[in-house]
Amino acid sequence: CVTCHGLPEGPQGVSGFDHVISGVIASDEVCLSCHAELTRGTPVVGERSCRRCHLEKSAELLTVGSLAIHRQHVREKGIGCDWCHGGVKHGSP
Repeated sequence: CVTCHGLPEGPQGVSGFDHVISGVIASDEVCLSCHAELTRGTPVVGERSCRRCHLEKSAELLTVGSLAIHRQHVREKGIGCDWCHGGVKHGSP
């Protein structure tokens, strides 16, 4: 969750809950402990996704660090999240 969305700053929603002041640790498991119904699908990228563009050595791409992959694909080339991650559906908090 936090890889894409970061940890919310300041009071959130009707309750005014502040994730930072409350000491919430930024991890998918912690997010889903309160927001279990928020998403459907998985953000995991499989070799099949890589093969859409990379016909050779697609398995090797999965061993490259996510920061390097995101820098090249998202920042430099402007490729959208769904292209690699598939359909991670979001709902209301």
